[in-house]
Amino acid sequence: MGEFQHGLFGCFDNCGVCIVSYFVPCYTVGKTAEAVGDSCCVCCLAYFFTGCIAGSIIRGRVRQQKGIEGSSLGDFCIHFFCPFCAVIQDHNEVIGSVGAAGESIARVLFVLAYSIKEPKFVQNPTLLHRRINDGLIGVVSLLHRTRLIL
Repeated sequence: MGEFQHGLFGCFDNCGVCIVSYFVPCYTVGKTAEAVGDSCCVCCLAYFFTGCIAGSIIRGRVRQQKGIEGSSLGDFCIHFFCPFCAVIQDHNEVIGSVGAAGESIARVLFVLAYSIKEPKFVQNPTLLHRRINDGLIGVVSLLHRTRLIL
């Protein structure tokens, strides 16, 4: 039997998944479930309403698919005490790490945050609006390439 390739606290192995999972964890759970053969929408909704119960079931399927040791009780405890870390670890396990794209997403978000503080954008809201739109389009295209968004 094997072990997880990414550690439980290796959330930043893939910054793109980390950012998406922080704001919309049920989406990441749905995409993980889809990767192991379950319905994305059903598992997304199940996670939204039941949290660690659905998360532990999906984690069990990930372990089964990858031949990783563990138990249902352990899966439940991990999703109960460290839900975000568990969601990211499960997703990274089935999808694999795409660190370059994740770093690019983080870079785009940094540029957007810096732009908001820049005086020329504060004085001209149209420029700021254009910069934000360009940045969001960049983030969505990077997420699409990393298979986080279809």
